[in-house]
Amino acid sequence: ALGPIIGGFLLEHLSWHAAFLVNIPLMALVLLVGVFVLPEIHVVGNGPWDIPAALISLVGMASLMWGIKRLAAEMSPSDIAALIAIMVGILCIVLFVIRALRTNTPLIDVTLFKNRMFTGGVLVALGSMFAMAALLFLLAQWLQLVDGSTPLESGVKLLPLAIASLIAGASAPALAMRFPAHKVLVIGLLIAAFAMLMLLPFRGNLTYIPVAISSALVGVGTGVLAIGSAAIMNSTPPTKASSAAAIEEIAYDLGNVLGVAIMGSVASVVYRLGLNAQALVESGLDQSLVDQAMQSYAAAVTIAQETGATELIVAGSRSFSDSIVITSVVGGIVMLLVAYLAYRLIPKDLDITESEH
Repeated sequence: ALGPIIGGFLLEHLSWHAAFLVNIPLMALVLLVGVFVLPEIHVVGNGPWDIPAALISLVGMASLMWGIKRLAAEMSPSDIAALIAIMVGILCIVLFVIRALRTNTPLIDVTLFKNRMFTGGVLVALGSMFAMAALLFLLAQWLQLVDGSTPLESGVKLLPLAIASLIAGASAPALAMRFPAHKVLVIGLLIAAFAMLMLLPFRGNLTYIPVAISSALVGVGTGVLAIGSAAIMNSTPPTKASSAAAIEEIAYDLGNVLGVAIMGSVASVVYRLGLNAQALVESGLDQSLVDQAMQSYAAAVTIAQETGATELIVAGSRSFSDSIVITSVVGGIVMLLVAYLAYRLIPKDLDITESEH
């Protein structure tokens, strides 16, 4: 909840580097406390770290992300370089899984996915982050570039999401012990889906009020993700708990990366399609400047300020707002799918109070 406000304050009063440097003393404190607080657990027979598998996964994910972003940037589904990169990425990921299945000491124990409840919990984590990642990233830009807020004001305006998520996250375990945990999880995901879909009527006239309400409801809905975490850990034997926890963290991070790459690309395409480059050129704006404005709304704002092209600001703000609405709707559809998968894969008698193992 404090992150956006502190980040906004640092951006207003210091260089943008401060938003990253501020994490160093925080992590140093966490490491110091961890030495004395965290218990030491030894797992027998872990084996050596599989460096080739780590390299394969790194190449695979980097290739896949680059290919997706390249397709969006070129707006050409037949771009050879992008298609090759995507195929290389998929091939590396397949090789990583095959290697994990064939070794006695895999980097990640992918056999855990044989358990439906485990798979359901991982898909909930990955899918939820995928649906939300780009939207949160774009909203911070929208608040500053379209709504006219300063970085600090933007941080304050993002508080409804943070506070709602904080309250819902603290309440979800109690609700899951009073009512069926399965229902609490599915209903929470449906609330998040509705929150994203509700922005559709505001296409062409997006303002902060519906954004704040939608963000707060997203926070309420995603506060139940702790129940998905319980499903992951309760379905895992203690000897494989480290692999389960690692896969859960990967699911959150991978969902975030894929969300920014894919959903961000969707937003980029919607923005460029709505900008109408031909009309801007006909209004007297140089073609090279129009090409730069097509890359991002931030570039369009800078160009408009330098050239006085007010029509670029009007067209750009409308198109950028529409890209957020469409991205939100797509995210809502994804969240509906996540809710369905949770309903089908996670047992209706899920008990988050104790593990079966």
